[in-house]
Amino acid sequence: ADTLRLATVAAKFGELEDLSPLASESSLIANQQSKYSSIPGNDFYFHRTGRQDFIFFIGQNPPSTACKVHEMGSLVLDIAEQFQCSRVYTTGAAVTTVHHTSKPMVWAATSREKLSTEVRAHPNTIVLTETEANLGDTRESFGLHQFLLEDARRRGLDCICLLGEIPFYVAEHPEVPYPRASKSIVETLGVVLGIDVNLSQFDEIAAPLEENITEWIKQLPPESKAITLEDQEKIIQEVDEFFRKG
Repeated sequence: ADTLRLATVAAKFGELEDLSPLASESSLIANQQSKYSSIPGNDFYFHRTGRQDFIFFIGQNPPSTACKVHEMGSLVLDIAEQFQCSRVYTTGAAVTTVHHTSKPMVWAATSREKLSTEVRAHPNTIVLTETEANLGDTRESFGLHQFLLEDARRRGLDCICLLGEIPFYVAEHPEVPYPRASKSIVETLGVVLGIDVNLSQFDEIAAPLEENITEWIKQLPPESKAITLEDQEKIIQEVDEFFRKG
């Protein structure tokens, strides 16, 4: 989302407040004094075009508890409803057996069945059924994006959740960025929303990371190089040791 925000030169118009546990309502501040402290990095941006307007929510400080996830998610959708947004897009990660040198697919889950037909026409995208989208952490890394999708469904809002594939052996190390997944999501959204994005920036970040992972794989015995579901536990342990040494 931040890449799209930068590409459109969207302007900040508000940020989330650090709400007190006793606060009865979520709220937004926009260049004004507040009795609550703001949360740096959890900001709203706006960009107007001749065809459509965009509101970006950039959450760089994710909630630490399920309660806070619900609180933040509810506020984001409150703002979407307040500004009469026709559609909400949310993004996240899908942990799969994709190889780190392959182009990640984008998994999509929707709040309404009618949106699934539209999403099937998106490039490089797999549409999940409602059952598949709720399989839990055996298939996906859930968080704010899951809550947004579920709450949007309850509110009757059009919402599309896009999840970029991440290799399971990389997902075990959340401190390690995986720009290939971000690139796939941004590429899809750029086409759908008509936003011109420079995708080469992701390649520059991905190259050194992929070299490190490839070097680790070369050190594995031949029988371990075929990444299967049965090999996951062993490979995860070996990757963990590799990154710890680095």
